[in-house]
Amino acid sequence: MSGVDEYYDNRNSIQNSIINDMASTSQFYDYDAPDWQDRQGSFMAGLNSGIEGTQGMYYGFKGMLSDALGNEEGKLEAIDDMMEHSRRASVYGTGKVTDVTDINSLSDVGDFTAYGAGQVVPDLLMALATAATGGA
Repeated sequence: MSGVDEYYDNRNSIQNSIINDMASTSQFYDYDAPDWQDRQGSFMAGLNSGIEGTQGMYYGFKGMLSDALGNEEGKLEAIDDMMEHSRRASVYGTGKVTDVTDINSLSDVGDFTAYGAGQVVPDLLMALATAATGGA
């Protein structure tokens, strides 16, 4: 088995594990309730997803840095944290309409737009902070 095949097998195994654990491990929403998405709203779903995704990227970078420095324990801890934030991003950030192919009405356009706007907020804040730091 090549390194690429091993990577995809591991990735698929992790994704399946996340999918199987998503609903049972949620702390904030009862995902079995039919109205949980209405209570959260599309913008907040996108925002939650964006925040968790950004935190996951931080831990991914931390894991790469730990690996480059030979810190095996730090690398494994960072990978665990990255996986947790990836799981949260997929659970907390499930909007009503997250794919353009799911748009069937004007209301769906609004949900899709609100989800995307919420998801990009953390990236915009990071860009602004970086620009402010560089401009100072």
